[in-house]
Amino acid sequence: MSGKPTILIVEDEAVISMMLQMEMEEAGYAVVGTASTGAAAVALQKATQPDLILMDIRLADKSSGLEAARQIRAGGRVPILFITGYDTTERTAEVESLKPSAILAKPLNMEELRLTIAALLRQGQ
Repeated sequence: MSGKPTILIVEDEAVISMMLQMEMEEAGYAVVGTASTGAAAVALQKATQPDLILMDIRLADKSSGLEAARQIRAGGRVPILFITGYDTTERTAEVESLKPSAILAKPLNMEELRLTIAALLRQGQ
């Protein structure tokens, strides 16, 4: 790789996934893959060992990004930034139990996204 921090994007909406990939690359990160299901996210994480994961909470196969995160965390401590179109307050406790992690609501504010990613990457070191 190029020495850039690596990011795995787990998002079931193709347009949002593409937008996130473009934003991450523009911000200087290397996107190592995209997934739309929990099983694909777990497999890609094992294969690519990203520095950070952007994880939607509700995925294409009706699986939970939170469950995928628990499976991923069983094998290591990668920072996870959860993104959701739903109320974040009901998920905050679950997200906080998966440290280092954070949660942002859609529609995403790109500046807030970049600042949160930078903070999580620092915490994950």
